[in-house]
Amino acid sequence: MTTEPAAHALPRGPFGDPHLRRLVVGQGLAAVVDALFLVWLTLFVLDLSGPGRATGFVLVAVALPRAALLLPAGVLVDRVGPARITSGAAWLRVAVLVALGAVTTLSSPSPATVALLAGLLGVADAAYFPAALALLPAVVPTERLARVNGLVQGAESGGDLIGPAVAAGAIAVVGFDATLGVIAAMAALAALALSTLVRVVRRGGDGAENGTGTGPDDGAGNGTGPDDALGEERLSSARALGAGLRYAWREPLVRGMLAAVAVINIAVVGPVLVGGAVLADQRLGGAGALGVVLSGFGAGSLAGSLVAGWRPPARRGWTVAGGVAAIGAGTAGLAAATHV
Repeated sequence: MTTEPAAHALPRGPFGDPHLRRLVVGQGLAAVVDALFLVWLTLFVLDLSGPGRATGFVLVAVALPRAALLLPAGVLVDRVGPARITSGAAWLRVAVLVALGAVTTLSSPSPATVALLAGLLGVADAAYFPAALALLPAVVPTERLARVNGLVQGAESGGDLIGPAVAAGAIAVVGFDATLGVIAAMAALAALALSTLVRVVRRGGDGAENGTGTGPDDGAGNGTGPDDALGEERLSSARALGAGLRYAWREPLVRGMLAAVAVINIAVVGPVLVGGAVLADQRLGGAGALGVVLSGFGAGSLAGSLVAGWRPPARRGWTVAGGVAAIGAGTAGLAAATHV
C-alpha cells in the first residue's frame, strides 16, 4: 500500500523561518539598543559634568572610531565573513556596556573614562554596520530579501521613534544604572540571536565563512574553483578599497553628495543631541522632554521615508535642496523653542 507523502507546511512569511526570525529580532534589538544608549550617554554626561565641552568630547569619542574604521571594517567583513563579524561586534557591545555599567555603579567616572569606553563602542559599531548589511543577503533567500529588509528597517525606525522616549522616561523613573542594565540585557539578547546565524551561513556554503571550496580540478591537480577566486579577492581587497575611494573623489556628483551628507550630519547631530539635551534640561522640563524631542525627530524621519518610498520625487536635485533647507529651518527653530 502506498500513500502520498505528507506535504510540508510552507513557512508563512519571513517569521515562519526561525533563522530569518532570529535575524530580524537580532538586528531590530541592536537598533533599539543604539537608540536607547545614545540618549542614555548624552544625559549621563550632562548629569556628570553639566553642559559644555565634555558632552561633545564623549560623543566625538563614539563617532570618531566609527568613521575612521568603517571602510577597513568592510574589508574585514569580506575576509572573515559577515556572520562572524556581526556576532563578534554584538558581543563586544555587550562587554563594553557591562564594563560601563560596572564603572558607573561602583564609582563616579570622569568624562575621559566614559569617553574611552564609548570609543570602544564606536569600534564595535564600525564593525557591526557593514557586517549586518552583508549578513542579510547571506541568510535571506533572494525572493524574501526585500520583505525581510523592510522588516529590519521598520524595526530600526521603530527604535528611533520610541527608543529616545523610553530611555529618557526610564532614566527619570529608575535612574541611570538600572536603565543601562536593561540596555545591556537587550544587547545580550541581540548578540545571542545573531550568534546563532554563524553556523547557518557556514552551512549555506558561503566561502568567506567556511573557507572550503569545491571548485573543479584543472586536470593537473590544481583547484581553480571558489578557493582560488576567494584568495584573489582577498588579495585585492585593499586595492578595491583604494579604487573606490579614488572613484568617489574623482566623480563630482559622488564627491559632492558625500561632502553634503558629512556637513549635514555635523550641522544637525550636535544641535539635536547635545543642544536638544541642554534645551530639555534648561527650558523644557528635564530628561523626559529630550525623549519627546528625539522621538519627534524619529517620527519625522519615518514619515519622510514612507513618503519618499510611496512617491519618489521626479526632480531629485530640487528635492534634496528643499530637504536640506527644511533641515536648516528645523535646526534653527530649536533655538527659539520654549515648550516641549
